[in-house]
Formats: sequence, structure tokens, C-alpha cells
Amino acid sequence: MLALQSVSKTYTHRGRTVKALDNASLEIQNGDFISVVGPSGSGKSTLLLTLGGMLSPASGRVLVDGQSLYDMGTEKACRVSAEEGRFVFQTFNLVPT
Repeated sequence: MLALQSVSKTYTHRGRTVKALDNASLEIQNGDFISVVGPSGSGKSTLLLTLGGMLSPASGRVLVDGQSLYDMGTEKACRVSAEEGRFVFQTFNLVPT
């Protein structure tokens, strides 16, 4: 299971604070197939990067099978992310870890 619990993430863009995720909670059961849709700037990429272990939330928790993804250390988090989820990027991206 993959879950967000009260996750928030903000950015500063052109001097303004933008709330990409605002106290978001979500639970995805093993085997579920979901789609994330919305207009440009609605937080889709922030949500997926946070779920995938590539962008830490400002607050809240991301859980993989009940374990906090961002509290388990980089090596274990990378291993868990590789085993539990996959990404297909729109453009070619190299992830350093």
C-alpha cells in the first residue's frame, strides 16, 4: 500500500508562495491502477514525485506498506521505491540515486 498522510509542499515562484500540495491524503492499495489528471500547475508532478521518493514533503508522511519512506534513509528508500513503484517520465531524465 502507498499512502500520503496530511502532506503539504509549497514552492516560491516569482516571489509568490504556491501550494502544490495542501494537507493531501491518499491511499493506494496494492494492485490498484490510478490516473492523476488536472490542469497545468495543479500539483500532479509534485504529488507523483513525492509518492516516488524524489521530492520530500514540507509536512506530513509518505508511507510504503506502513513504513515512512522519508524516514528510512536514502539507500533503503531507493530500494523500496524501485521494488514498489515505477516511473515513466515524459522526457528523458537521469536520476542520480
